[in-house]
Amino acid sequence: MRTSNLKAKINGTLFTLIILLFTILPRLLFSQNEGVIKSDIPSDKKGFLLVSIGVNMPLGNLADSDMKNPDAGLAKTGLDFRFGGGYRILKNWGLMGQISSHMFPIDVQKIADYMAKQDPGISYSVTSNTGWQLINLSEGVFGYFPFGKEKKLIFMPKVIIGLSVSTSPSYSITAYNKSNGVTSSVSGNQDIGVSESPIFTYLLGAGVNYNIGKRFYILANIDYLGSGSDFFYKNVVFELSDGTKYVTDFKMNFKSFNTILGFGLRLGKSSK
Repeated sequence: MRTSNLKAKINGTLFTLIILLFTILPRLLFSQNEGVIKSDIPSDKKGFLLVSIGVNMPLGNLADSDMKNPDAGLAKTGLDFRFGGGYRILKNWGLMGQISSHMFPIDVQKIADYMAKQDPGISYSVTSNTGWQLINLSEGVFGYFPFGKEKKLIFMPKVIIGLSVSTSPSYSITAYNKSNGVTSSVSGNQDIGVSESPIFTYLLGAGVNYNIGKRFYILANIDYLGSGSDFFYKNVVFELSDGTKYVTDFKMNFKSFNTILGFGLRLGKSSK
């Protein structure tokens, strides 16, 4: 009980910090003149917005395909979408925030093969409706280190923390039993599970930006996503075609290696 209360307090504190950042960040991003924090950085090089897409490569239990492991996630490589912004408050350092979606389809064939081994003579068909998904709201610190002859390349390491909610896969299973030339079938559907509460997550990574104009740049980034603890899914329903329902509880810990490509826009008055 004490552990649950402590986790709730930690998550509550993190949530408050993130809300504060997203309250302050727009003020920083859209300051057109001297900005909130005075510095010698040109106004057109302080704030930025970015949008990116990439791939998530699952790790750990999330990627485990061993059906004997009750925590195996059967996840495959999926898509990563992000939208965010940042503001440099020092020459080489700044604050940033982002909203991201991390999706992982599941290997349904592993489920079908496993069930067929358990019931010889019966064939199974499994189709996935949705996979694992993580929605993240985060804030953090980034570095800003130009290099190259014309300083068009910028190395940007980052450390980002935040809170995430997640959903578990939804899929349908149909079993076919052929006897005396007659094939009968029964089907069932696994509902989407929603995590009980937001969980602390973090992103550690680095990337390179390449300026393609006074305001625009392209970016490439790699990072590691991890969740501080397990996501719990309670009372997830599996319903058979005859109306019979089974309720289960399970958990998942999200870890992935991500590669990102994107496009960015610098804010403020353009230098001439």
